[in-house]
Amino acid sequence: MAVNQSATPPLKDCRTCNRRRIRCDRSLPTCQKCKSRNLECPGYGVNFRWKEATKARLLSNRPVPSRISPENTIFPTGDQSTPNQNGRTSINQDQSISSETRVSSAPSLPESIQDPVSRQLLHHFNQILAPLLAWVDSTDNPWQNIILPLAIESPPLLHSLLAMAAGDISDRYYGCAHMAADTVYGFTRNRNKALELLAEHLRQDLAVSNASNLQSQANNHILASIVVLCYHEIKWPSSGLWKVHLRAARTMIRRWSTTDFISPTSDTTRSFLIQELSATQAMASVTSFMDEEPVRVRVPNDHRAPFLGFLHIVQAVSLAARKELHAPNVSICLMDVGHFFQGLERAKQHAFAVGLGLTFRSSQSQLDFEHMVNMYYETGYIYTFQTLSSPDNAAAEIRQSHSRLMGHLHQLADTSLFAQDLPWPLFIAGTECGGRIEEQQYIESRMNEMVRLTGTLDRMKALRFLKEFWTSQSHASGITWIQLAKTWAQRGDSFLIW
Repeated sequence: MAVNQSATPPLKDCRTCNRRRIRCDRSLPTCQKCKSRNLECPGYGVNFRWKEATKARLLSNRPVPSRISPENTIFPTGDQSTPNQNGRTSINQDQSISSETRVSSAPSLPESIQDPVSRQLLHHFNQILAPLLAWVDSTDNPWQNIILPLAIESPPLLHSLLAMAAGDISDRYYGCAHMAADTVYGFTRNRNKALELLAEHLRQDLAVSNASNLQSQANNHILASIVVLCYHEIKWPSSGLWKVHLRAARTMIRRWSTTDFISPTSDTTRSFLIQELSATQAMASVTSFMDEEPVRVRVPNDHRAPFLGFLHIVQAVSLAARKELHAPNVSICLMDVGHFFQGLERAKQHAFAVGLGLTFRSSQSQLDFEHMVNMYYETGYIYTFQTLSSPDNAAAEIRQSHSRLMGHLHQLADTSLFAQDLPWPLFIAGTECGGRIEEQQYIESRMNEMVRLTGTLDRMKALRFLKEFWTSQSHASGITWIQLAKTWAQRGDSFLIW
């Protein structure tokens, strides 16, 4: 499977450029874009290699070859799509889902993934979605190394993953939840099957009087299925179904816990799922203005999610603001605000420590990671001042922090590596761009880039919100973005910054 070294230009982009969603120059023997960023160019052929950790766990009953041939691969990992001029991914005519895919029988795997469509969906999850779901894509990506192997053992989780992958493919190829795509890929069918199986598991769970008597692995199957369905529905957040799944996950965790705080657990899978839940509810707290009490999580000191600590401070700030809103006589003193800033400092140091244990593809990727950490720090700093201080008292501090945040945004060399992490810093940067047209245009272009790279979600609504806020500032209305977001929420038009 060597790369063709002839003078004939390759017909496809290299896999690195394809994954980064950028146009490849298709130079031979390797593309110049990879070379300029010190990235290893894998060439232009079809690659049938799995990531070793996932491959070894899923095929533990079979010999693990260093390279899997088309005849025995489960997830054929060739480049099956290329970006079109609009930035969306289009299927090559000779590689559509209806094409023949040579696969062998794998008795150790569920019958539900023996067909080529299901295998392609799992491949899409493994190669496209898992890197986007992780804070930083690396060899220890938990979505590949924990969730995907768990799905082979859990039918509800498996169908949840299939639904998520099918929905994402539909959105990328058709721009929406298209009926034709649903017929071929079956995201509605898989979602309904996941819900049916999940309901049965929940009935069994509720039949047990003592939740602690349930097997930990069974609990993990239930929680993982709910978390994946939540993320699946976040793809189309206007339906509000993601909130239903988030509420269900909270309910299950409270049932399994005997304390108000969910303590760190030696169960790696459970710990990861709870951390994912806590990150989702942290971002939901920013613009939802709901009175629901979130699951209160103690983040373990050794957690490997680099930006999770920042989001816990964001949630704590949001909750403090809600308490002040419902109890006007209770004010947030300077000491309380200082406590949040100390938390941001700890989160920053922890994120840098996590970065030391990550394997980056290049020195530039490591620099970009450091810029991201500093962005999350400045974003948390600005949000704390915006939420808990009066605009006049904190204007100078916010202005300085915003300047540093914009500096880090401009210095980010490869947006695609951290596209899934950028909406929150971009949004907060946008809230401080009033009256500065060039900065507003920059935020708008970057937000549109996030949509192109990782999907629409609620990003266009968030951008529409920012534009309305910029217009109100030009009219000197004096309204803050938090007040405007509350107005949106009251009319049922809330959005998720994710």
